[in-house]
Amino acid sequence: MQLRITGDNVYLEAAVPEPGFSVEVEHNGPETVEVEFKSKSHDSKLHAEVEGGELDIDIDEESDD
Repeated sequence: MQLRITGDNVYLEAAVPEPGFSVEVEHNGPETVEVEFKSKSHDSKLHAEVEGGELDIDIDEESDD
């Protein structure tokens, strides 16, 4: 995933999934970027925003083990 930061805004530049994964963009800026990568057995949800001039990224991983 590639992000662009301008001041307190964050934008999604690219989200390229690994083989076997699909990608769903839920928000692509300017306040937040939310992207979900899914496969048959794994989900990765990424949330990015700029807070106080700092990029904050949260990642939530779920597996069907």
